[in-house]
Amino acid sequence: MSTQNSHPISQEKPVPTDEQVDDELCLLDLEDADSLLLHVQDLVTQHLDEFPEDQLDDEAARYAAKMTKASITDGTRDGHLR
Repeated sequence: MSTQNSHPISQEKPVPTDEQVDDELCLLDLEDADSLLLHVQDLVTQHLDEFPEDQLDDEAARYAAKMTKASITDGTRDGHLR
């Protein structure tokens, strides 16, 4: 008869090494980045609606918005879609 307790709760689990912890953190960061890349177009579209051009009160802000809009071509926009 064995004196060891075979219950899973009583068994000690190995402590991960620093390298294993770093690897796991890296994998989690990569998963987060992949998730952002999948949803980047939706996120950009949602937040661009928060800054409508017609509500800009400052002339410099209106000018900057027009320049930014003009510099984003369809090719650039389509090139960033994933």
